[in-house]
Amino acid sequence: MSLRTRTLLILAAILLGTLLTLTFVLHSILSGKFASLEQKKGQEHVRRVELALENLNKQLVAKATDWAQWDDTYEFMSDHNEEYLHSNISFETLSAISLSHVVYRDIDRKILKGYEVDYSSESVGDLSPAALEILGVGEAALPGVTPEATKFGTLLIAGQPYLFASIPVFDSRREKTCRGSLLFSIALDDKLTQTLAEQTRLKVKITDVAVFSSENPDVFKRLQLENTPITKPLSEDEVSGFALMRDAKGSPIRVIEVTLERDIFQQGQEAISFLIYALFGVMILALVVSGASLNRWVLSRLSSLKREVSEIDSKLLSGKRVTQNGNDELTSLGSTINTFLSALEESQSQLMAARVVAEKANAAKSMFIARVSHELRTPVASIIGLNGMLKKRKTERAINELLLMQGVAAEGLLTIINEILDFSTVEQGKLRFEEISFDIRKVIRESLQVVAARLPALGESCNLEMICEIEPNLPKFLIGDPTKLRQVLVNLLANSVKFTERGFVGIRIATAPSESSRIKLKIEVWDTGIGIPADKLESIFVAFNQADESVTRKYQGTGLGLTIVKQITEALGGEISLSSTVGEGASFKLSIPYSLPEQNEALLVQGDMASIGAVSATIISEPSMLADSIVTGLQEFGVSVKALACTESLLNSEACQGSDLIVLSEEMISQPDLINFLERNIKTIPACLVAMLRPGQVDLRERLYAAGMKHIVSTPILVEDLLTCLIEDRQKLHKLDEKTKVENPLAQTSRKLRILVADDTATNRIIVEDLLLESGHSVVCVDDGEKLVERLRPMLEGKRGAETFDIVITDISMPVMDGYSATRAIRVLEQENKSSQQIPVVAVTAHVLSEEQDKIRAAGVNDVITKPIR
Repeated sequence: MSLRTRTLLILAAILLGTLLTLTFVLHSILSGKFASLEQKKGQEHVRRVELALENLNKQLVAKATDWAQWDDTYEFMSDHNEEYLHSNISFETLSAISLSHVVYRDIDRKILKGYEVDYSSESVGDLSPAALEILGVGEAALPGVTPEATKFGTLLIAGQPYLFASIPVFDSRREKTCRGSLLFSIALDDKLTQTLAEQTRLKVKITDVAVFSSENPDVFKRLQLENTPITKPLSEDEVSGFALMRDAKGSPIRVIEVTLERDIFQQGQEAISFLIYALFGVMILALVVSGASLNRWVLSRLSSLKREVSEIDSKLLSGKRVTQNGNDELTSLGSTINTFLSALEESQSQLMAARVVAEKANAAKSMFIARVSHELRTPVASIIGLNGMLKKRKTERAINELLLMQGVAAEGLLTIINEILDFSTVEQGKLRFEEISFDIRKVIRESLQVVAARLPALGESCNLEMICEIEPNLPKFLIGDPTKLRQVLVNLLANSVKFTERGFVGIRIATAPSESSRIKLKIEVWDTGIGIPADKLESIFVAFNQADESVTRKYQGTGLGLTIVKQITEALGGEISLSSTVGEGASFKLSIPYSLPEQNEALLVQGDMASIGAVSATIISEPSMLADSIVTGLQEFGVSVKALACTESLLNSEACQGSDLIVLSEEMISQPDLINFLERNIKTIPACLVAMLRPGQVDLRERLYAAGMKHIVSTPILVEDLLTCLIEDRQKLHKLDEKTKVENPLAQTSRKLRILVADDTATNRIIVEDLLLESGHSVVCVDDGEKLVERLRPMLEGKRGAETFDIVITDISMPVMDGYSATRAIRVLEQENKSSQQIPVVAVTAHVLSEEQDKIRAAGVNDVITKPIR
């Protein structure tokens, strides 16, 4: 469909829609106006009838007043003379003024005389029982009609409505007291209705309430609710107005109906029809005129412009331009198109060049990220490796613990680097996991140490304790990725510490059954911190987002911690949930599946505890949640435990002397009396003494070590750490080398190897050589790839007497010849000499991106190990 056709159709649709809308609006407005006028007219005519009825009542009042203030009537009220009755109470007299009832009542409202006019027999008789019931003094009598007051209105007697007037009886000068009242009534019958119609010149009908309500229930209901005249159309030609007539009690007795011709409605319909026809004619004329103008001045010129632009599009950058006619917006559009074409021709070549530059910039950005990762990991790897060597040397115990703290700090720096790289990797869907056997308790202990190392930075005002609760039957080894699990635990614990000024941060580890040879590791990290508002629970795992940006105590970090926790957990097939109450803390719950080794080594503590037998322990600490958790943990291992508050005399008491294990909290040891006592008497205490200190308490550690304290553990602790101290004292089974073999079973190999190591960094060579020598292997080191190839060449060429190597470990980024080139050269030598078996080559690198590692493997290496080396 062409633009011209579409535009004209749209214009016609707009005009037609406008016409229909105006027709509807005008019809609604004018019909409403005319209906309102008709309503008002009907109400006015009904009020005219009501006014005429009121005038008839006033006339009756005037007649009754004349009789009631007549002296003869006043005398009759006291002497009841018959002459008065013969002279005035006759059919001729009463019918002359159309009366139906005449009632004389004394001052006590009792009827003295009452008469009823019978127009059928042209006689006057006594009041009927129905009239006596209404006009007398009983319960059904007229309410509020007293002899002293003038009253008038409508009443119903035996189903017949009457107009009545009750006038007090006085003497003509009104000098004497009232002697009662005189009541006149006139029947509201067809004759009186006709009189009303003649007076108002309207069609008047008075209908019984019961009949009207059954025929017109809706109208009757409205009359009762609105208590005002209403109108209702009867047909296209007639409309009726209605009003209620009520008796002296306020009850409806009749409905006044006035029927009118609908002249206002008919005139309104004619006016609306004329207006609609006029609008239709105007719209048709407007459609024709506007369509012709639009086609001449806009559509035809747009069609021409489209044709020229299509020709230019088929011959892009041909130098052709669109025609410009006139001096309006379309002319300006043509000028803009021509300017755009000129700019397009000019920028086309620039765009191609910019694309090349952008691709180079993107490649440079990727290289920059890889270099940053490499340059950060290299010094961190050196720090961690040197710390590992220093800890194995025979240094002062307190200094060794300081080195441990330094290593924990380096681990924290490495965690930040991993967060940045892992976030990028997850975003690309390339996150990879190791599947190796690892000691779950070692991972938990290291995670706690990383976070605990941050606590001294909070200052002395920080009153925060960390608690660890581990299910006793938790397996020693699991199969999975220990680095990623450590990252999850550190991030969760650090987040809890970050938002907890005082109180506790805790971690609970348990298991739940899963598939065969697999378990679900159930982890809960909780705190007593500020909590998280309910409206922030959904966004807490969003990258770079914090629930409370106003927290003044902040840590440096990437803002990716909880995001990465969720990504790693779900990538491992696990689940994570969060619950929190503002002001009471938060709780993160995780469930992650792990595989079990075919033969899972029994826990050292469980086996040795069984050999020791019954054990009793005493926890000397102020009452706290930490002390309670230690008591519970020891009891789960079958230890009889009691918790006491410490004094010097308590250590001398039977309560402590009968214990196999005594655990001292830091706040207790810090008391001057207690530490002085320990310095004097520690060697005389037969129990195994264990002190729990924060990582930063170096001076106190040195003082205790100097006094002879053998066991000091850094908080937060694992309960197994306390029992290990006891086992060391009892059986002397845990020497350093034996312990290393148990904790690191993977370091044991079936035979000793001769290994060639290449790395340009001396520190890295020292670290790798130390690790390999510790495992009993023979190591030769070189500092670049060229020397590596030359050292291997005699062996690869099969020369007699050449030194041999079982495996090659090489760095990737080296001067002279890097690891890529060295590996390729080794494989070429193997092919040239038709070696029956390739020598294994393992690359050691700080590159962790999957693209980089794929590139390394493509060079011919067998496997890749990332720094830092553990």
